[in-house]
Amino acid sequence: MTSRTHHASRPRCRVTPIAMAVGLALLSLSSAHAQNAPAAQPAQPPAGQPAAAPTPVAATSAKQAAGAAPTRVVVTGFRYAIEKSLDQKREANSIVEVVTAEDVGKFPDKNVADALQRVPGVVVTRSGGEGKNVSVRGLSSDLTLTQLNGNYVATAESNGDPSRSFNYMLMPSNMLSSAELYKTSEARFDEGGIGGTVILRTRRPLDVKSGSGFVNAEGTWADTTKKTDPQFSGQYAWHDESNRIGMLVGYTQQKRTTRTMGASTENWQWYADSYKTQPPVGADSKPSNLNSFWWGQSGFYDQSGKYYSKFAMPTSVNLDVRTTERERKGGQLTLQFKPLRKLNMTANYFRFDLQQNSQLNQLKVPEWNIARYDGDGNWPGGRLLDGLSFDPSGTIVTGAQYSAHPGKKYYCNSAQAGAGGLANTGGFGPDDCTVPTPQITGGYSRERALSQTADLDIEWKGTSIDATFKGGRTWAKGGPELQFGMPIKPRMQNADSSWVLGNTATSWDVSGTPSMTFAPQLMQNLRNGIGEIDLGSTSSSWTRNSTKQNYAQADLTWHADSNWLDSVQFGAKYRDGGTSRSTGNNYWACKGSTPASTTTATRTAAMRRPTSSVPNSCTGSRWAS
Repeated sequence: MTSRTHHASRPRCRVTPIAMAVGLALLSLSSAHAQNAPAAQPAQPPAGQPAAAPTPVAATSAKQAAGAAPTRVVVTGFRYAIEKSLDQKREANSIVEVVTAEDVGKFPDKNVADALQRVPGVVVTRSGGEGKNVSVRGLSSDLTLTQLNGNYVATAESNGDPSRSFNYMLMPSNMLSSAELYKTSEARFDEGGIGGTVILRTRRPLDVKSGSGFVNAEGTWADTTKKTDPQFSGQYAWHDESNRIGMLVGYTQQKRTTRTMGASTENWQWYADSYKTQPPVGADSKPSNLNSFWWGQSGFYDQSGKYYSKFAMPTSVNLDVRTTERERKGGQLTLQFKPLRKLNMTANYFRFDLQQNSQLNQLKVPEWNIARYDGDGNWPGGRLLDGLSFDPSGTIVTGAQYSAHPGKKYYCNSAQAGAGGLANTGGFGPDDCTVPTPQITGGYSRERALSQTADLDIEWKGTSIDATFKGGRTWAKGGPELQFGMPIKPRMQNADSSWVLGNTATSWDVSGTPSMTFAPQLMQNLRNGIGEIDLGSTSSSWTRNSTKQNYAQADLTWHADSNWLDSVQFGAKYRDGGTSRSTGNNYWACKGSTPASTTTATRTAAMRRPTSSVPNSCTGSRWAS
């Protein structure tokens, strides 16, 4: 049976402009009447009965009818950061501590090590006031494995010595999304994290709001340098409306000047006439574990004839000032593509650059002016020692005084000692007739470290199987491009082998605040050029080290639908890398009396082609290995 409708038989309504205008006017009048009409009043209760309160449903309906949007409350900040960290720790299969970006932002930390120092069990080694290496549970920092987004990150030491420990001074803290410290190992981790494993996570564009970012500019002023150092950082993230394609760019540049002042002692030794019958003792007069002894095995006299024995004394007391100019740069470029809901692809490139120049100024007072030891004729006249100061126990030297007495005869060599009537003339030299302290030493170092990483990460989140494929390359290089050191003694030898004294008195004291005192004319004599370059301690060198690694890995997780088994993880990884180190040194040798003797001396010192000369008739030659 077929039913047909004949449209020609249906009545038609023709719409004209006048009809449309009349319809719009009627609609506007009805809307205005609805808005202006008074609200219906609730029925009044009978007399003597209280009015009924409006129900919550009625109040809510009335509010929604009025057009009010529901209020949305978002809780962020410190509580959110704690909850996020606790969730990660709760879901982990090992003992783990998590530091989020919110935690890092609450403190003025400029690198990652400074942020990790707030985690229990972490000890940070500092350099120039900044955290450099991280050690966990008291173990060496070389036993802490550091990874960037789950893979090894190459590092280079600016001092040129290769190390298994990551140099955290390279990485700015504002590039972090989170830092995870695993105090116990898992099978999925690379080997090497005996003390612990630190996994540094960086931000990704699809995880943040599109068009978001930050720009930060600040300055740091230190009262020790009287200098303001600028610091800048910025980051920007973008992704499309469908949250499928994103890009994140970040850059950080930080400059810092530090000036540190310090005091130190070197190699405490025990002085006694017999080390067997007079072993080392401490300030409590009990046997000491000191196992360093003065090679002369004897006490000695001062210039007044007083004899000293059975005490401990440092071989050198030092006061130094080190100024370091450091610049750190960091860059990040991350591209993320999510074509499917379960598929996520991320490509990263990181570059961390650290440059620093440091200058060391140091005053050293070694024990060069103590009296002759027994084998060389320990005569009561002594060298230039005036006396020693001790702690209350009388076994620890806390100060020493040296001076050249006006009018006293001092012997600068064995011939002069023999002419002066001494029977044992062995070992006499310029330290017997001059004050070679303070040894004014200094050093300059220009260092750099550069680390780069490029990787690709593909993640698949399935119903029962998750798969992750990673591949990349990390490489680093660094070391001091130049290291130079030169010590000077305040004395000068004349052509007739006599000596001019630049300093006539030296003393040091460490009983309170370490201090040194010298003759008033010392500075002027140095300005006049009275100084002897200690060629045996002069050095200049460079060192370069590099590290690289290529890696690829596949990780799979099977989620079991079972009450007693949650998941099974398995995978494979390939790594290929290495470390190299090269050094170069400059040595100094004085010219011989003939060209042949100079050539022989140069060959003996294992040098090649002299490249420069200095005014004091010594030749500098470069030798690389």
